[in-house]
Order: sequence, then C-alpha cells, then structure tokens
Amino acid sequence: MEQEQSRSMRMFQIMDRLRRAWSEFHPSTDLNKSQLGTLLILRHGTEKPCAPAQQTQHKPMTMSELAARMGQSMPAVSQRISKLEAMGYVRRQSDPRDRRTTWIHLTDAGIEQLEQTYRNMVRRMEWIMERMGQENTEMMFQGMERLAQVNSENRSSAAAKEGDSHPADPNGETKQTGEV
Repeated sequence: MEQEQSRSMRMFQIMDRLRRAWSEFHPSTDLNKSQLGTLLILRHGTEKPCAPAQQTQHKPMTMSELAARMGQSMPAVSQRISKLEAMGYVRRQSDPRDRRTTWIHLTDAGIEQLEQTYRNMVRRMEWIMERMGQENTEMMFQGMERLAQVNSENRSSAAAKEGDSHPADPNGETKQTGEV
C-alpha cells in the first residue's frame, strides 16, 4: 500500500510539473489550454487539432457544432467563446436566415495567436526532445499514449456504469465524469 501511494504521489507530482510547464509553450499568458484547443478546432475543423486542416480556409461553426466536436457542454463552450471574443480571437455572428443560430468566426488576431503559439510550442518541444534523445522520446510517447488510453477507458467505463462506483475511487463513492 505504501509503495502504491508513493508511485501515485510521484505520478501526481510529475503531472503537476507538466501542467505548470504549459506556460512555457505558449506566448500568451492569458490563453489557457482549453481556449487554445477551441481556437485550433475553429481553425482546423477537426476533433484532432494536430491533423491537417480539412479545408484551406477555416469556416465558421455554430456553437452546438463546436461543443459537439469538443465533447463538451454548450454552457462551457459558450463561456469560453465569450472570453475568446473579449480577447479579440473570435467573433459571433447571428445567422440572418435563422436568428437562433450563432456562427463563431476565428478573427485575424486569433489566427495570428495560433500561428505564434504553434511556432513557439514546436520550437520548445523540439528542444526538449533533442535533449531527451530519440530512445527516451519514443518511450515517453509510448507511455503518454498508454496513459491517455487507460484514462479514456476508465472514463468510458465509469460513464457506462452510471450509478456504480467509479473504478478509480477507493472509497466506493460515485463521481461525475467529463469536463466542465
């Protein structure tokens, strides 16, 4: 039990250090990962922002389309869009044919922010991977991919067993899953 706690604490500390290191990867201290992810999806139009753009020009999305692609609730995405709009990175436009529909557009400032962030992020990550070496970098990718897979399976399993104990909860209490 003590060894498990020690390993868990080590994992927690490493993940916390990685979370804090995020600030080094982007030039804007006012843009968090969720906001960046939202801008990437608006730019690329895919669920996987690192995938090549499906179209040469980004097309606006409705709020509901954006929320569905992000797998998040409309209120959470709407709140994020409000913040991004205040920063000047997106703009909302009502559909003239259907006033209930609002289109979200990426602004020139939003595109510039993405390009600057991307360049900075790639430069920093390449620097890190160069120092780690090819073998350690590949091991890191495998470990991170497996961690993401196990976490995803855990969340899917918990959602499927609604009302049952969350697999990662040692107290047997039901936990909510998903992002807010």
